This record gives sequence, structure tokens and C-alpha cells, in this order.
Amino acid sequence: MSSVPAHAPWLLVTDVDDTLTGDDDALAELVAVLAGAPTIRLALNSSRPLADVAKTLAELPVMVTPDAVVGALGTEIEIDGTPQPRWQRRFTGWDRRPVDEAMARLGCPAHPDHLQTSFKASFTVAERAWVEAEHLITDAGVAARFIRAAPDDFDVIPVLAGKDAPIGYLTQQLGIDPAAVVAAGDSGNDASMLLTAPHAIAVGNATAQLRHAIRGASAYQARARYAAGILEGLRALAILDASDHR
Repeated sequence: MSSVPAHAPWLLVTDVDDTLTGDDDALAELVAVLAGAPTIRLALNSSRPLADVAKTLAELPVMVTPDAVVGALGTEIEIDGTPQPRWQRRFTGWDRRPVDEAMARLGCPAHPDHLQTSFKASFTVAERAWVEAEHLITDAGVAARFIRAAPDDFDVIPVLAGKDAPIGYLTQQLGIDPAAVVAAGDSGNDASMLLTAPHAIAVGNATAQLRHAIRGASAYQARARYAAGILEGLRALAILDASDHR
């Protein structure tokens, strides 16, 4: 249970793919409940670039209107639809070209262009080659953080980036007590976010990689999948009244 004062605003930071999405009926229920809970602000936090997330939101069967969207593993932020160049300036000078060159030498194909940005380099890398890839990139002088979200997914970002990195910035910009943050996710690249937030929800369809990464942490492990798991967690953590059936 939370020690945040009653009626204080909360920030729900949730992954998009297979956490927010995946069950249209559950998503519609979550959207309706959040509409009736004005003290809960919504931030989406995706590994995909903002432009790609916007396409997904436009295709959803219900309208989702987040207060903030974080994209490309914490390297892009919009608040109320307004880009945050002050946030992105912290990555100025980070050069992905040595990353691309190192991965080309390893023969590791890049993900499609729409999943790439100047500050997020994404590749298909066999698990057995992860350590070699990290060494090559580090030896090239790149200060990088490596995100391995799935057996063949390998993302390279600046050390100051990551899904956990923007949480403090969001609370500051939205006027939220840092103690009143709850994060929700399903995959390995959500682990840092769930471990950083003071309250966390692993939805019922969470991967074994995420469950392993957060073992021993106080994250709520939902039984329900996708958006239904978010709702279950919000109620179990008393962020939403458990009797609220809207």
C-alpha cells in the first residue's frame, strides 16, 4: 500500500506494446477508469520512436490521450504534445556511427529504419554474440548503455538514456511527488523502469526475462494480462479504489 496522501496526483508510466495494448476490451476499460480518476496522469514509455508510437495510438480502437510520451528508450519526450528539446540536449555529442560500424563488422543486421533514431541504434544480435558486440562498441570509444529486451534484440543508447531515465524529469514537469509514481511493463527493456519507480506492476503476460530481472523487488505481479493487468495492479496497490468498477 502507498504512503502517498489521499487525493494527491499520481503518475502512471506504462509501456505500450503488450502492456497497454494487446486486449482491446481491457484497454477500453482502463481508459474509462482513468477518465474517471483525474488525479492519475498518464505517461507512455516505449522503446519505439515517438513517431512510431503516434501511429500505434492513431490505430487503437479507443482514444488514448497521454499527458506525456517517452520514446526511443528514454531519448525522446513529448509533454502535452510538445517536444522537450531540453531533455534531448543531454545526448548531444553521442555518435552512433561507430556503433553501426562495429555491428556491420559482426554481421548483425539493423532493425528497420522506422525503429532507429540518432540516439537509439537497434540490431538483431544472437545472444551468444552480445558480449562481443558490447566489447567492440566500448573499444570504439562509445559511452553506451546496452538494452537486451529479447533473445535477438540488442539496443545501444547513450548512458544517460533508458526507460528509467526520464521518470524524474516527468515528475518535475508534471508536478508529481516522486513517491507517487507507478510503472507498468511486460518485457526486459521495462526492467529498469519497474526497478526505479517506487511502485511497479508486471502484467500477467510479462516475459520470463522481466520476471527474472525484478525478482526480489516489490513489484506487483498481476495475474491479468495487458491493460487488465495494469488495472489489477492499480487496485491492488490502492492507487485506484478496489471497489471502482467503472
